Amino acid sequence: MKGNMISGIVGNSLPLAPDFALSLGTAPVDGQLISATNDVDAIKEWISRYAHSPNTVAAARKDAERFYLWITERGLPLRAVRKSDCEDYREFLRDPQPAEHWCGPSKPRHMKDGSNNPEWRPFVGPLKDSSIRQTCTQIFGLYEFLCNAGYVPGNPWRLLGKLPPPEEEQEDFFERFLERDALDALRRYIETMQDGNKIDKKHYDRVRWIFSALYLSGVRRSEFVNAKMNSIRRVKGKWWWKVKGKGGVTGNVPVNEEMMAELMSYRTSLGLAPLPSPDDETPMVSDVSGNFAPSQLPRSTNW
Repeated sequence: MKGNMISGIVGNSLPLAPDFALSLGTAPVDGQLISATNDVDAIKEWISRYAHSPNTVAAARKDAERFYLWITERGLPLRAVRKSDCEDYREFLRDPQPAEHWCGPSKPRHMKDGSNNPEWRPFVGPLKDSSIRQTCTQIFGLYEFLCNAGYVPGNPWRLLGKLPPPEEEQEDFFERFLERDALDALRRYIETMQDGNKIDKKHYDRVRWIFSALYLSGVRRSEFVNAKMNSIRRVKGKWWWKVKGKGGVTGNVPVNEEMMAELMSYRTSLGLAPLPSPDDETPMVSDVSGNFAPSQLPRSTNW
């Protein structure tokens, strides 16, 4: 990948010099229903549809950005992509080459001073079939939007055959479970965290609650950290957790006695009443400082 393409990615946008965009033939066309004058603005218009869901925005931006960088390497604007290009990109995702340009260890996009990180790469490595399917679905959606908006003449992704179900899906499903020995070992480790000073005890209370809530409820990491205490309510004698999931869809998750006991223990450690009230806006997991600031749980959580 050309160095200037990597370094040209700034912040939450996909910058493209206007003269370069026009040289690729991305000037507006008659009947266009969006105001975009180049590919980057068109992609932004698509991503903006998901503004209500930060997680969806992040996923859409990542997949669109990767595809955009790839077609730019080929000298193609969005409206010039053909069926054969889509097929090539799908194969490319299985093994991004040259690897030294496309792949590398996970690194922050920007340096502490805000400048671009020269070590950042779009991929960590080849994608699994399930990830390829998800990526292609995203790009299909991008083209459906642009086609309906009159920005591109058609959706070349519609011409591709469907990928067969990935063989590893069943295997991956079972791999998501921890064996009993692993669970017991993790619990024993967490219990050792309470032996120390007050800060250690706060970390212990917080970590025990995080582990218990995620394990016993099965909710997503983002659903957990974005929830408030008053989302757990008692209805007809049973406790339920009203969770806002992907796409803003809400659902009720049953809360068993063990999880309620862990919740009460955690709330007591924060100096709160054991049970949440309907107007309790305390984050479901708080900062150890005691300021009740919403906490972040990165994908590779550092307990």
